[in-house]
Amino acid sequence: MTTPLICLSPRPMASTRLVCIPFAGAGASVYRRWASLLPPNVELFAVQLPGRENRLSEPPMTEWDLVVASIADALIDMPWGNYRLFGHSLGALLALDVARSMTKRGEAQRHLAVSGRPWPGFHNDVRSPIAVDVMSDDDVLEELTERFGPLPDSLRDLEIRDIVMPTLRADLQLLHNYRWQSDPVLTGPVTAFYGQQDPSLSKSSVAGWAKETSGAFAAEPLNGGHYMLDQQSEAICRLIELQIRTQP
Repeated sequence: MTTPLICLSPRPMASTRLVCIPFAGAGASVYRRWASLLPPNVELFAVQLPGRENRLSEPPMTEWDLVVASIADALIDMPWGNYRLFGHSLGALLALDVARSMTKRGEAQRHLAVSGRPWPGFHNDVRSPIAVDVMSDDDVLEELTERFGPLPDSLRDLEIRDIVMPTLRADLQLLHNYRWQSDPVLTGPVTAFYGQQDPSLSKSSVAGWAKETSGAFAAEPLNGGHYMLDQQSEAICRLIELQIRTQP
């Protein structure tokens, strides 16, 4: 089985590995710039699920438990233990369940960082999943714009849009299949980043992430909307580096 992990900054002597999970429709390359922003002691990995970039020919996965298991299995198979997880939007939920899965396997996470997503137990702040099975591409994009604000400019390019839409639809179906459960809390620190102009979030929904750990929690506001990941990469990496230095 193909591993979903891609190393974006080979540093075999690094003491820490940061594993990042992309948002819906995206591939591992959205984190490539982070390799130059992280210190030499951090080796950067990103999750590459089927249906995108170098795995474009593979059918996307829409079964939540199978996706989580594939990422957790890849982490177990790696010859290192000191890793941290980061996920944005859909990736935040996947990162949470991967952290939970690893904890159940006796491999507690050192640090979980999430962004662009309300705490999944905060049901009053989350609208129903997008019904991609009965919506056209235009309707899907219009609904995403209404919920999350203006979409990235790349989706205005018809060629890029034709490539991205099947994966984006599959990821939205994957999200539709997600069910939050009140599992035992994590023990490692959790950090929740959020764009202050993100229409899909509220301060109270972000603060709810504290309920996922018995350890330290921090909510980190950033300037920008839901799609602020690229423009705030330096700030996010700086804060993750600080977390690593204070809790190696």
